[in-house]
Amino acid sequence: MAARVFLWAHRGASAYAPENTLLAFSRAIEDGADGIELDVRSALGGTLVVAHDEALDRVAPEWAGRSISLMSPAELAKVELVSRSGVRTQGIPTLDQAFDFIVGKGRAVNIEVKGDGPDRLEIAVMVSRWLRKRSRQELEHCLISSFYPRILLALRHLAPRVQLGLVCNMEHTGRIGSNILASFLCIDAIHPHYHLVNPKAIATWKQKQLKIRVWTVNQRSLAKWLAGLDLFEFITDDPKELGLAFEEN
Repeated sequence: MAARVFLWAHRGASAYAPENTLLAFSRAIEDGADGIELDVRSALGGTLVVAHDEALDRVAPEWAGRSISLMSPAELAKVELVSRSGVRTQGIPTLDQAFDFIVGKGRAVNIEVKGDGPDRLEIAVMVSRWLRKRSRQELEHCLISSFYPRILLALRHLAPRVQLGLVCNMEHTGRIGSNILASFLCIDAIHPHYHLVNPKAIATWKQKQLKIRVWTVNQRSLAKWLAGLDLFEFITDDPKELGLAFEEN
C-alpha cells in the first residue's frame, strides 16, 4: 500500500512553517512530500505570487490591512509571515521562485488558482502566459487546480496541454454540484474535500476517469479509511504525520 500513496503538502508543511513559503516547501520535502500544493494570485503589476488570501491579516498580522494586489513583489519579499505554531519566515515568493525551487527538488507542483478577484478571466490569462514561459519538461511536473469553473474553462482553451483539476467542497459545490461540474468541465482530476467522499461519489468520478486527490487529510485514521476506498492521493498539512500511517510494520 505504501508505494501507491502520493502525498501533496497543503501550502507546504503548513502545520509547522508559514504556509505558501519556501520554508514550508522545504520542510514538506524533508518530511517526505511527493508534491506541493500552493495558491496563486496576482500582485501589483501582474506578477503571480504564492498566497492564499488577498489580505495579509491572517498570515502576517504585522502587515494587517495590506492587500497583495496593491503590493509589488519587492514589497511582498519583505513581509514577515508567521505559522500557527509561531514559526516565522520572511518573504511571499513569486510563482517562478516557488516553482523553480520545488521542481528543482524533483517534486510535483499543484497550482491552485485563486478566483476571488474581480476578473477571473484575467487571472486565467496571466496563468496561461506563465505556462507558456515554462518548458514542456517542467510542466510534466505541474497541474493547475481551482474552485472556479470559469478559470478552468479558460485554461482548457488557453493551455490545452496542462492537467486541470476541480477543487470542490460542501460550501462551494456540494455533492451534486461537484458531479455536474465534473461532467461539464474538460478536466483531468477532481480534488474533493473529504466530506464529499463516499463510495457512490468515487464510482462516479472513476467512471469519468478522473484522478482523485482528497483534501485536507491530516489524520492517520482518515487516510487509512480513504485508502480502504481505493484512494491514494492526499493533500495534507502534515506529510510526515500522514506518511507514518503507511509505513510498513
